[in-house]
Amino acid sequence: YFAPGKSVAAKTSTFDALLTERLERVAGIEAAFVPDRPDPNLPNVEFRFDSRSQTREIDVPLRRGRVLVAVQTWARDLDPGLSGGVYRAMLRRWEAARRKLRSTDEKYTDFLLHHPEGKRRMGEQGLGYVLPVLCGPFTDPVPSLEPRLWLRPLSTGSYAKALRSLPRVLSPAELEHFLSTATERELRRICKANGWEVEDG
Repeated sequence: YFAPGKSVAAKTSTFDALLTERLERVAGIEAAFVPDRPDPNLPNVEFRFDSRSQTREIDVPLRRGRVLVAVQTWARDLDPGLSGGVYRAMLRRWEAARRKLRSTDEKYTDFLLHHPEGKRRMGEQGLGYVLPVLCGPFTDPVPSLEPRLWLRPLSTGSYAKALRSLPRVLSPAELEHFLSTATERELRRICKANGWEVEDG
């Protein structure tokens, strides 16, 4: 599915569909905003606002209770230097992931939490929290201790604690494991710690 040469749009659409199929099998997880899908065969949802002049899209919107898990996907080709431990290749990959996360936070998360139309749509769905994550077909490096970049904080106290750490940039297997083991209470706690709650008023 993700061979070099296939267009980014084709790879991303394929990945979105496969990821949704996999994650919707997790107990307690269900699709969100289904009526807002421009293409009923794909999980992507699109919000139009400001007299339809602006849009926001979420690639794979899922929910557990009142928490929207807003999955943004990417299907970038892997630099062969990554497997060889080339520092610059890892740095380029991380910078791209960080830009994508920043874009997700600024465009999609803020719209749903702060914009009147976004808050209205969240209210219609009975949602009060947004948990934005980035998911791609490969495991990606997250060389940062910044708490906002981690779902389960990175701990260097012991090997066992380090294994429980989980970043916001995940592979499908990591995201499936997280959603399979996280309670709604844990998801809400992560959202509250980062200010990802719908504003009152």
